[in-house]
Amino acid sequence: MRRRLFLRLVAACLLPALLALPCVFFAACVTPPTTLAAAPTDDENLADYLRAAFAEEQPCIPLADFGGLTEATLERVYAHLLATDPSLFFVTPTYTLSCRAEGDETVPVSLTPTYRYRGAALAAARADFAERVSAYLADLPGGAAPLARVADLHDRMILDFDYDESEEVVDPYTLLVGGRGVCQAYSLLFTVLCRAAGVAAEPVTCFERSHAWNQIEINGDWYHVDLTWDETALPYPGRVPHTYFLLTDRELAARRSLDDTAWEGAVWDAPHACDGRSLSGLGLWTSAGRMATLDGETLYYAAVGTVWALDCRTMARRRVLRDENAPAGVSLSVLCPDGGRILCNLARALLTITPDAAGRESLSLSHELSEGEGVYAGLSLTPGGYPLLATVAYPD
Repeated sequence: MRRRLFLRLVAACLLPALLALPCVFFAACVTPPTTLAAAPTDDENLADYLRAAFAEEQPCIPLADFGGLTEATLERVYAHLLATDPSLFFVTPTYTLSCRAEGDETVPVSLTPTYRYRGAALAAARADFAERVSAYLADLPGGAAPLARVADLHDRMILDFDYDESEEVVDPYTLLVGGRGVCQAYSLLFTVLCRAAGVAAEPVTCFERSHAWNQIEINGDWYHVDLTWDETALPYPGRVPHTYFLLTDRELAARRSLDDTAWEGAVWDAPHACDGRSLSGLGLWTSAGRMATLDGETLYYAAVGTVWALDCRTMARRRVLRDENAPAGVSLSVLCPDGGRILCNLARALLTITPDAAGRESLSLSHELSEGEGVYAGLSLTPGGYPLLATVAYPD
């Protein structure tokens, strides 16, 4: 049987779709990674093998000893590895594949990855990444409950970062530095931030729909959080949807299919079942504004005209107030922590919420609008700490 060696350049990333270029003749490499010998073909073994090679910054990775390995398997494992391991931010989706043609079959012989950073540049990037993560988490209240941390990170990431319409930025470090990325970058950065904040988090992938999101653990139960599907923020300061925030498997499937029928029957790759207690009764998913916490144990949020105080440890909530001027069925409020108080825009006033030592709140109103002046649909703080309110005739 005649055998030929040829080269293929592959881009293995979640978004955009896989890209394979025409093959050319090439010689395979022969030096394997020193930390791990080639193992029988198995997705997990292959992923461990590639991860070890990347850690050594191997310029060429032998694959000949993986019996039965196919290009399709290699592409799938490579893409899944980069989509689920944020430590591999320095490995690009593009690699060069040396193959052996055996009749109608193509057998991978070696893989040459493309690295964003190597050597001293990689060490500097890792250090900078860690420093930026620490700085991003600096404003989280010490000892905050997992739910308070997750809510803060979800809202801030949506407000701080933008989806990369060019679909080029797929890694978490470039997203954190440049402020733009695709769903894979969001998912990986959210994983890094949650873990650094002490919250268990995992990336989730669905290659058939070219999408990535997260699972996080709250009080022993796992939930789905999808930042980029909540990224469709309304064009007012502080407006953040929570439609895909803390969902069970059943809730996620139903909501996906409702928003996009192409998701009906879609299968995703997730490390955990999200079949625990549903939090939908708390109305978190109806909140269209930023949430806020001062002590890390009580989470304040607005849902359909009502501001709630939620005990993040017991999941018990109590009503702080009802906005009688809010349009029926509409959630206008955005909450902003401001020192020892929380600012909240009601439909026609700015509200200051100041918790006391007994766990209750004192409320004061200002900047009230009169009939005919529209409603407040958003709130943020200027760099100087002054409230910035958005007034519209009627919210979208």
